[in-house]
Amino acid sequence: MALSHFNDTLMCRLFPSSLGEVALRWFNQLGRRTINSWIEMAEAFVARFITNSRKTREMDALLTMKLEDNETIKEYSTRFWETYNDIDGCDEEVAIRTFKLGLPPDTGLRQSLIKRPAPTVAKLMHIIDQFIRVEEDGGGIASAQTVVQPNGENIKLNKYYYL
Repeated sequence: MALSHFNDTLMCRLFPSSLGEVALRWFNQLGRRTINSWIEMAEAFVARFITNSRKTREMDALLTMKLEDNETIKEYSTRFWETYNDIDGCDEEVAIRTFKLGLPPDTGLRQSLIKRPAPTVAKLMHIIDQFIRVEEDGGGIASAQTVVQPNGENIKLNKYYYL
C-alpha cells in the first residue's frame, strides 16, 4: 500500500482486502458515495471499531512484574513481553533490568544475567530462549553437566552457564 499512499481512490479500493469477516460486513453495508476520501474512510472505520483497539499501558505495569509462584520462566517471559509490547516508547535498558529483577535471586537465569548482562532486548530474548530450551530439555533439573571440548578437556557446567 506504500505506493498508493497518496491515491485516495486506490486506498479505498484496496482497504476491503485487509478486513476480517465482521469488518468486511460493515464495509459492505456502507451506502454508495458515503465516503469521499481515504481520511473519511479511516475515521468511519475507527469510529465503528474503536472498542477493538488496544490501550497502551504505562511503565509501572512492567516495573511491578515478577515471576509468580508456580509460574515457569517461559510463562513469565511471555507475560513480560506482552506487557512490554503494550508500552509505547519503553526504554530497553529499563526492560532488561526489570525482567532480571522480576526473577527470584536464586534463579539460574538471574544469576547468569548478573554475571553477563544482556546489552539489548534482542539479546535478552535470545538468552531467555536458550535458558528455556535447556530447562525443558533437562526437565528443569539444575544439575551440573560435563561437556567434552574439542581439545579433549572436560568442563563441568551448571545449566545457567549454557547461556
